[in-house]
Amino acid sequence: MRLYAEHLEQLVEERTARIATLEKHRQQMEKLAALGELAAGVAHEVNNPLAGIRNAFALFRSSIDPEHEHFDLLDMVDREIERISSIVHQMYQLYRRNPQQPVDFSLANTIRDVLCLLEPVAGRRKVDLNVSPPNVTEILRLPEGEVKQVLINLVRNAIQASPVNSVVTIVVSSDPESVEIRVIDHGSGIDEKVLPHIFEPFFTTKGELKEGMGLGLAVSRTLVETMGGTLDVETEIGKGSTFRVVLPTVTAEDLS
Repeated sequence: MRLYAEHLEQLVEERTARIATLEKHRQQMEKLAALGELAAGVAHEVNNPLAGIRNAFALFRSSIDPEHEHFDLLDMVDREIERISSIVHQMYQLYRRNPQQPVDFSLANTIRDVLCLLEPVAGRRKVDLNVSPPNVTEILRLPEGEVKQVLINLVRNAIQASPVNSVVTIVVSSDPESVEIRVIDHGSGIDEKVLPHIFEPFFTTKGELKEGMGLGLAVSRTLVETMGGTLDVETEIGKGSTFRVVLPTVTAEDLS
């Protein structure tokens, strides 16, 4: 009888812990939904005047003599406009009701586009970008723009986390049903106190907005999970981090 009572008590404790975990998860989902809806609303309101600013600036810039003593400052203004545009885009992606439609595309071409886009960022930090194997052959049927956005976020983060004269590597492997993409850096790693929060919206350890608002990883996980995949991380202090994306080769709709 005593053993039965102890067993019953253990079951109650396990069930109580499970309920508490589910309730915490529910509250987190509600928080993410509220933050996402707010972010989408702000992004929508900012995007229209931002487009006007960008167009007006382009006209203004074309009228300035390149020999003007302050012409180089226009590049700085242009970069800041693009940075604001990037932040707005990420805020919108955090809560988007109309995801992109899947298309057939070459993963190799998408990775090439991502590396081409981020090569200047890596160059300024003296970080090399490598792909393994060099000849990626996978063809996916997914929203290509969303896959590209995830890779841009992860590779940019890896570059920012990397020391000078180091390497960021993208490793691709696959089976008939899924493809795995790992983005590996050799930075300082992620502190265990920070690790549980890195996928939360607006969480950042970078200190200044010039390095981001803490939306990249939250957006990336949202996009990956919307496509039916997973995004997780392995990290070791002093050795670096590996962000691992697993995606289905086709969408769930195509399988049904």
